[in-house]
Amino acid sequence: MRPLVCGLSLILLLAAPLNAQSDLNDEGLAAQSPAPGITKEELAILLKTEFASNLKRPSPLAFSDDDAKFWAGKAKTAHKNAPVERGDLAKTYDVVVQIGHYPRKTGRTGGQGKFVSEQEIAALVAVGLQQQLAKLKNGKQPFSVLLVGADDYTAHLKSKIFLALHTDAAARQCVVGPSVAYQKIGDASGMHAIALALAITLGKDAERFMNDNYTKDEAGYYAFKQFDTTEFKGLLEMSELTCPDQEKALLERAAALSTNLAYAVQFALRPPRS
Repeated sequence: MRPLVCGLSLILLLAAPLNAQSDLNDEGLAAQSPAPGITKEELAILLKTEFASNLKRPSPLAFSDDDAKFWAGKAKTAHKNAPVERGDLAKTYDVVVQIGHYPRKTGRTGGQGKFVSEQEIAALVAVGLQQQLAKLKNGKQPFSVLLVGADDYTAHLKSKIFLALHTDAAARQCVVGPSVAYQKIGDASGMHAIALALAITLGKDAERFMNDNYTKDEAGYYAFKQFDTTEFKGLLEMSELTCPDQEKALLERAAALSTNLAYAVQFALRPPRS
C-alpha cells in the first residue's frame, strides 16, 4: 500500500461502520474500534499539498427550497440514467465507484430526505465524479472509471480504488453527519483525503466529522470483500440526509463535490516521485 503523503502512514488511525439504512456485513466481521478520524497533524500535511489548493471552495449556501428542488431534479435524472455496468474481470480499473443501494426497490433501499433519496444523491455525485475524472489525467493516460450498483456487478473486480457513496439517516434529525469507513488501517490515509475533499466542499471541519467507522459494523461493509484493490477501499457517508440543512447543502454542492472527489482520486493515484 503506497501512502498518499510521505510520512502519513506513521500517523494513521484505527477504525469501524454504518447505520440501519446501510448495507452491513451480515456475517458480522470483526470490526476495529471507532477512531477519531483525521488528526490535526494529518490535516496539516494534506493542506500543504497541491491537491488541497486545487479543491473547489463554493460560495456561501443559499439554502432555498427552489435551489434544493432544482438539484433534486438533477439527482433524479442521474438516478434514472446512471451508466452502471457489471465490469470486466480482464481489466484493472483506476476507480470503481459504487452508488449506494442503487437501484433497489425492496429491502435495504437507503435513506430518504425531504427532496431526494440516498440512491438519487449518490447517483448524482457518482455520475459527476465519473465525468470529472474523464477530464483529468492519470499521468499521461485517461482515468478508467467504472460505476456499479449495490448488487449486480462481477465479483472480485480489480481496481486501484473502490469508493462507495452513501448518506446517513437518523430517526432523530441532525444527530449524525459526514464520515468515512474502511476495512484496513492502511486505507485510512486514502479515505482521509476523500474526507478533506468533502469537508472543503461543504465548508466543514474534517476533524469534526463523525468518528471513522463510527458504528458497530461499518468496517465490515458487505461490498469491501467483493472488490480487489491495490491502493484503498472505503465508504463515504456524505451527510445526514434526514437533516434538512445537510440535505440542502449536499444537493447544492453536489457538482462541486464530484469535482473535488475527482481531485482526491487524482492525488491518490499520482505517479510516484522518482
